[in-house]
Amino acid sequence: MFGDGKSSIRGGYGLAYERNFGNVTFNVIQNPPNYAVMSLFNNVDVPNLQITTNNAGPLAGTSPPTKVLPATSLRHVREDIVNAYAHFYSLAFQRELSRGNVLSVEYSGSRGEKLYSISPLNIQGSGAFYLGDADPNSRLNNVYSNINTRGNEGFSRYNALIVALDGMQDPGNAGTIVRSAEAFGASGVVLLEGSVRVPNGKFLRATAGSIFRLPLLESVTRTEFLEQVRSLGLPLYALTSRDGTSLRKANFRVPCALVVGGEGNGVSTELLGAASPLSIPARNVESLNAAIACSLALFEAARQRENGEGI
Repeated sequence: MFGDGKSSIRGGYGLAYERNFGNVTFNVIQNPPNYAVMSLFNNVDVPNLQITTNNAGPLAGTSPPTKVLPATSLRHVREDIVNAYAHFYSLAFQRELSRGNVLSVEYSGSRGEKLYSISPLNIQGSGAFYLGDADPNSRLNNVYSNINTRGNEGFSRYNALIVALDGMQDPGNAGTIVRSAEAFGASGVVLLEGSVRVPNGKFLRATAGSIFRLPLLESVTRTEFLEQVRSLGLPLYALTSRDGTSLRKANFRVPCALVVGGEGNGVSTELLGAASPLSIPARNVESLNAAIACSLALFEAARQRENGEGI
């Protein structure tokens, strides 16, 4: 690098593709009427469940027992699906300080684009959200269970931002946070134990459709969540009503996780003890609504990441 043979700098870039032919074939052959799964129980559906070589199984014969085919799933591949790909970057600097001692600084990262995704468009509650059905658990098409669409809406970001809802039971607040999470570039949302469940009409409506585009996990225990956060080395922040650090002093530029509690109890003691508390100062009121507070924190995270600001 300097002509003395003691310094070097190296960089690299790669591009990896994944073709989708195998998945297309799988999705096509698994659709009814070609394929469906039905469970038969001995002395319930048939009087004597035996092994048979007949393709119709225990339902074969001149006067076989019958069973209504249950709601089964459909699989669909978007016609405009393309190959998934990922960028790979690397940069390394080395300097010999003395004989046998070398200073080395290295960076590597990746960014996945157009990764394969599954959109569960026919989940419970989708009928209430899209069609305004009175039944909060109705589906878009109640003849089927899930209708899974394979597309290119997946992505992988090295600079992740995870939002976790800790015991948040209010569906309006939870749905609003999911909507804000998508708007401000969060990587995904985790509904921890005690939080609202996805098949909830008010929750789905409050997300304004973001639930169908943003990665989401539900029924995750606090212990499981903490184990994952620690294994990934993610800084953990928790929103509290008071005695926390200002949002501007938090470092949202690095991969991290943000926990928001319910209106009544806030963040659990288990998570609060493992997190750095953050607070938003408010005048004349004790605290802000949980969804508003989380949205402000997500906005600050987006601002820092866009402008390169923060501590």
